[in-house]
Amino acid sequence: MKFKNTKNIKHNFNLDVSYYEVYNAIKRKIRILLNNIEEPIYIIMDCSKYPKFSFTHIDDDAIDHDITINKILKSDSIFDHIINKQTIDLTTKVICNFKDYVLGHNISLKFIDNKIIDIYIPPFSTEYIINKKGIKDGNLIINIKPELFLLSDWNKINDNDKLEMIRILNAI
Repeated sequence: MKFKNTKNIKHNFNLDVSYYEVYNAIKRKIRILLNNIEEPIYIIMDCSKYPKFSFTHIDDDAIDHDITINKILKSDSIFDHIINKQTIDLTTKVICNFKDYVLGHNISLKFIDNKIIDIYIPPFSTEYIINKKGIKDGNLIINIKPELFLLSDWNKINDNDKLEMIRILNAI
């Protein structure tokens, strides 16, 4: 019979997790290989338990292994994130033309759960926030970047329309 050893060995690992995994509480099967332990350790980790997952494994020699897995959120091609104390805001950028900026417009955005969400962006908005649509009750922050028209577009309109546009811009 082996007696419990008072020796504790601490292990820290970093593991990349996606927005999808955290938002949808995906369970990942993890295999951990530790030095001087023959058999791998298998665990099921709930990705929604952000930012870390800790547990103790007692090996065959009665040594405690305190294992901490630090979850690292990875940005994707559409979203980035801001980690607050208790919440995680998601951010994205939408480019619109000058007309849509002035008049307002609808966008369809593929969200991190792969569902399409339709959003109305009001006129003259440079930022639009949807409360509690981020991770862990964070917000979804949409940064709107209006693009001005190009010289080639300007040259498509006649001289009278150009003069009228200049008059309107001067009035603003």
